[in-house]
Amino acid sequence: MKKVNDERLKIKQLKNIKLAFIFENSLILLYLIIQAWQSQQVFKQVLTWNNPLWVVFILTMAILGILEQNVTAAIDDHPKLSTKKLLIFLSGQFLIYSFLWAWLFNFQRLWLALICGGGVALVVTGVLAYNNVYRSKQ
Repeated sequence: MKKVNDERLKIKQLKNIKLAFIFENSLILLYLIIQAWQSQQVFKQVLTWNNPLWVVFILTMAILGILEQNVTAAIDDHPKLSTKKLLIFLSGQFLIYSFLWAWLFNFQRLWLALICGGGVALVVTGVLAYNNVYRSKQ
């Protein structure tokens, strides 16, 4: 059997994979909603790291968000960010996310809020720095 190298078929196959991915994750999300509805305690029983469906859903969405950067950054027409601007973004995000985590922890565990806020700020700024590779210097 001869291998087919038609671009239209490759694009169609990618669209089919995308549709299957959307369908699969919609079913996982629907099942999680049904679990939460039945248990009446959403955060204590369903949305925990002990629930394998929740872990799969969250990790899949995180991986999808990271992998999408290759495509979205390449087609954006934004100018490159300077190192100074990236550091300003990092410090601003660190302050905002640390405050949000401290608020979630009822200002009881400030050291943990700083670690969590720093981690989120590093990931978001890392994605911005990664996208800088694909941007023009305008």
